[in-house]
Amino acid sequence: MTTAKRIGEPIALGAVHTRAWVVEMMLDLADYTADGDLTAATAVEPSVGYGAFLVPMVQRLLRSCADHGRRIASTSDVLCAFDLDPDAVEVTRGRAAAELRANGVSRRLAQRLAAGWIRHGDFLLEAPVLPAVRWVVGNPPYVRIEDVSRPRLLAYRRLWSAMHGRADVYVGFLQAGLSVLAADGTMTTICSDRWMRNQYGAGLRSMIADDFSVDLCVSMYAAQAFESDVAAYPAVTRIRRGTQGDAMTFAAPTPLTELDVSGLVKAWRRGPDDGSATCRASVDWAQQWFDGSDSWPNARSAQLASIERRLPTLAEAGVTVSAGPATGADKIYITSNASAVETDRLVPVIGASEVREGDLRWSGRFLVNPWTQDGLVELADYPMLREYLQQHRQRLADRHTAKARPDQWWRTIDRVKPEVVAAPKLLIPDIKERIFPVLDRGQFVPMHNLYFAVAPKWDLRVLGGLLMSDLATQFVTTYSVRMANGYYRVSAQYLRRVRIPFYGDIPVDVRRRLRSAFQNRDLDAANTAATIAYGLANQ
Repeated sequence: MTTAKRIGEPIALGAVHTRAWVVEMMLDLADYTADGDLTAATAVEPSVGYGAFLVPMVQRLLRSCADHGRRIASTSDVLCAFDLDPDAVEVTRGRAAAELRANGVSRRLAQRLAAGWIRHGDFLLEAPVLPAVRWVVGNPPYVRIEDVSRPRLLAYRRLWSAMHGRADVYVGFLQAGLSVLAADGTMTTICSDRWMRNQYGAGLRSMIADDFSVDLCVSMYAAQAFESDVAAYPAVTRIRRGTQGDAMTFAAPTPLTELDVSGLVKAWRRGPDDGSATCRASVDWAQQWFDGSDSWPNARSAQLASIERRLPTLAEAGVTVSAGPATGADKIYITSNASAVETDRLVPVIGASEVREGDLRWSGRFLVNPWTQDGLVELADYPMLREYLQQHRQRLADRHTAKARPDQWWRTIDRVKPEVVAAPKLLIPDIKERIFPVLDRGQFVPMHNLYFAVAPKWDLRVLGGLLMSDLATQFVTTYSVRMANGYYRVSAQYLRRVRIPFYGDIPVDVRRRLRSAFQNRDLDAANTAATIAYGLANQ
């Protein structure tokens, strides 16, 4: 058996404990229920922890045995759970044995079954030799790759191709879980939803599109799913080995009640053809899921799907979205001292905090700019700039961009382009509860926590009115990652998913209304005008 000590140092175990009601809901959605014969196939719990899933699974297995006339003594191979933490393994074996004893199983048999079901081992390393199973259920550990020893990380990556780049360990657990499924077997998990939308999840999404069916996706943003606070919002997914069928999406309301959970499970069991209302939040059914490596929405309405079929993306409509330049050392390159360097090496810079109220409130900061139109400056030509940067040379030279080009240690990560400063543009904060465009008439370079939209053929005030609307924001809230503070990542990759009409297709009167709504920060007026512009006024 492979343990942490067999391959480098132990890793941070990343245990986040799932609340009991979430476990019961997930087991119901996984169809791991006592009314079926649970002795007929095997269920795997990849990261058992202290038994949040395993103990309820034992309870259901006992009821199933009673209902179907099966002997519990013959179930040694129907549960298979792993954990790297020997203390957690010991505790969970004790809990499982206690549950068996409470149902009349002898001490000796209870201990034997518990010891066989729950293994001290690494699921990621042992999954390749496991037999095919009917169920995989659980909460994969959230462990950052920085917390994994290099030998272990290399072993993981050799086995699990989805663990590339910045993908954390839970992505490997998802791929490994899918790999052990038999035909029509299902994996039902709760974990961060970031892999569904971030670049590091693209390989896993592509693999799922090729060989699996996403049966359901439950966004748990509003629910307290774990015993402790977590930095990322979770989602429950059920993924089946087989051809894609109907997919159910559900966004948990605030607060999520027992009645809502019951309604969700009922909606799942009734299927897409049953139109009865079962819970407060909307349950949507789609006849297909998403192709290839495209990011997945947390829920997608029929209205949004219709807009995507009819209207162009921002790029197709003549709008370019970019990020503000990164410096790699903002504390050095951004200054409030207008005399720090030569005047022509200072560019007014603006960040997200200065557009918070919907207009520009410049705080007097400048970007120390080592670039001209022709390229990186020679420090000998700028004695004040040279003296300023030399004071911070060690810090600047330690950046990756400087190590790659040590003879240009004073460069910023991204080039500062004069045309970006001079261009009229919409500034859009990266982390916000909605798209929040603010007009810059060509005065500032945006910091890297701002994105900006340039559209030479548009009246930017009309574009701003469209982008501030609920309809445009719906694209971001559907596809983006939601942060722990409830805000969304409003980054370029999600803004590029936004659909808008061509400028020439917007009636002149509607343009006027959008322009006015933007100038007055009138969300209701923007929504009304956008509804007409999007062709939804009669729907």
